[in-house]
Amino acid sequence: MSDGATALKIRLRKALETARQARRVEERKLHAIRDGAQASLRDLSVQELMSLLEDEIIAWRAAAAEYDRLGYPEDARRLQAQAALVMSYLAD
Repeated sequence: MSDGATALKIRLRKALETARQARRVEERKLHAIRDGAQASLRDLSVQELMSLLEDEIIAWRAAAAEYDRLGYPEDARRLQAQAALVMSYLAD
């Protein structure tokens, strides 16, 4: 591998790690906000509740795809099943 390619790989790895760390920080913030909002779920409209459920489904499917990509098909199937269960609530 050339020196340029090696340097690029190093920069890309560092960028990926930085992006993952930033995502984890944002996920923790969002989790705290969601926890705080749990008490007010009873005040949400049907549309708002459906939108939140759709967001959860999207997140589960994205996580399932990542598990599958990383070679954890059982975990991917588990998350897909969870997404399907929540989808069944939206279908009623």
